Amino acid sequence: MVSPSSIARRALRIVLDGPWGALFRQSIMRSEIKRERIFVAAQAEKASTAALTEEGLSSLLKEKPSADTFFILGAGSSINDLNPANLREIGRHRSVGINTWPIHSFIPDFYSFECNFRFDDGLDFTRALRSLNRQDIFEARPPLAVLRLKSNSEISQLAELPSAFRDRLFFYGRVTPATRKISNLVDELSWFLRAPAPRGPLVVLDSGASVVRMISLGISMGYRKIVLAGVDLDNSPYFWQGNPKYSERQAIFPVFSRQSGSAHETLDRTRRPFTAAEMVYGLSQVIESKLGGKLFVGSQKSMLATHLSVYPWGG
Repeated sequence: MVSPSSIARRALRIVLDGPWGALFRQSIMRSEIKRERIFVAAQAEKASTAALTEEGLSSLLKEKPSADTFFILGAGSSINDLNPANLREIGRHRSVGINTWPIHSFIPDFYSFECNFRFDDGLDFTRALRSLNRQDIFEARPPLAVLRLKSNSEISQLAELPSAFRDRLFFYGRVTPATRKISNLVDELSWFLRAPAPRGPLVVLDSGASVVRMISLGISMGYRKIVLAGVDLDNSPYFWQGNPKYSERQAIFPVFSRQSGSAHETLDRTRRPFTAAEMVYGLSQVIESKLGGKLFVGSQKSMLATHLSVYPWGG
């Protein structure tokens, strides 16, 4: 038997996702953004670190006046197809390495980490922090954008952060779309990305995927040409697995695996309002039609290449 509260929730959802629900959804997201900003500030204070702001991140990055492209570097196997010229091209622009990226020799402008206990032994964030223990990374001292840690047990993992990065770590927040209807998604993403950002802790779009958050972050930084490199979203090996080039470093992540099934875990709708692919395609439409930009994938091997153009390396 369906409970009255369940019926009421369904009715409310029908109204919210209906033709006249946009203003209500925007109000909900404003409230969620405000709540998230307060939470980010509180968690940052508890962790004795700082909250990320657009101005604060930009001030920590090396100046690159000619950089007009934002590269998001994932761990997919297509990364192994990048040649030295490709990496030099990335280096001339702006880049972020996601989660396990410190295994790679290329040092981006900054790293993006998250703590997620849903996978394996829950210590991948600890491993990511430990993987910064490299002399070349110490010398570069890139900032670390960390999705705000939720609990004391998550914050305790910061004990593994090398001391050289104590003043380079920043928390940011996230908000998911209020709609649950795919036909409303592009309009909702457009509203969020084009609305004036309030000062204070940065809050970006999310639906349970690092790549979505980094696309939103790149847009907030002013980039309108964004490239997803190594964002393959399939069950192929990570770039370091079985690659002799990384034989010494691949032991850093002996457990890490979010691709155990036939599809990448971010494509599972049961865990999130929209899959990573749905969010990426929606963001691509907004970037192109509303912001005058373009979202690319770095390789034809990416599952996303069915909808997104492949970046013209060296073009």
